[in-house]
Amino acid sequence: MLRFRRSVNLVVFFVSALFLVWFVLLMVGPFVVPAGSLQGLDGTVGVTDHDFSSLPVPWNLVYSAGDSFCHQMEDRSVVLGGNEMAFCARCTGVWLGLFVGLLVMSFVVVPLDGRVAWVILLGMVPLMVDGGGQLVGWWESTNGVRLVTGLTAGVVGGLCVGILLVELQGFLLIRKEKKTV
Repeated sequence: MLRFRRSVNLVVFFVSALFLVWFVLLMVGPFVVPAGSLQGLDGTVGVTDHDFSSLPVPWNLVYSAGDSFCHQMEDRSVVLGGNEMAFCARCTGVWLGLFVGLLVMSFVVVPLDGRVAWVILLGMVPLMVDGGGQLVGWWESTNGVRLVTGLTAGVVGGLCVGILLVELQGFLLIRKEKKTV
């Protein structure tokens, strides 16, 4: 059963804050350049398709990360301020979800048992169904659905990262106590 922590896990909270800063950068990025400057960013995941060195820091880093880690298909991306976001709608949802999942883990203790594994698996089902159906050509999803399926998967991912951070903290604390004995 979930229970609230007696105090906030500051390590997990700090990591969630980093994801919040990243998400804010993603949201603000399209507004920092003139409308129409960042369009047609389609590319291949894992390949640098565009040069964003003319953008000021940190926007060049944000858009370069999107270029490397996301397909940035124009019809699957959100347009803000007349420009494409650095990541597609689904990836944007994942980034927001990572923040939300980690924020929850800052305040909640999650027992490691079989139920957690089921929650993690069930949380990934919407993304797998929608992304898989789209991949094989059964349907074309909307950006709203992509955002929600990415958010769901991101929350689950954030919970997983939070669990790992909490477990790592416990492991390091036990190790430190053994050294002092």
